Amino acid sequence: QTADSRPYLLLPNGQKQFACGVLLVHGFLASPAELRELGEKFAAMGHAVMGVRLAGHGTSP
Repeated sequence: QTADSRPYLLLPNGQKQFACGVLLVHGFLASPAELRELGEKFAAMGHAVMGVRLAGHGTSP
């Protein structure tokens, strides 16, 4: 598993409470890193964001 393939949780401004959450699921032959920039935009808008790694994806560079 590469560093960019790890799942992540982005919280808006470090908040522990938020109004809405967003789940980002990558496509075939992809990894969570490919959606992180989008996740950061959602977090900047006040949403909690989780980027997940599907089994068997993102395990090699």
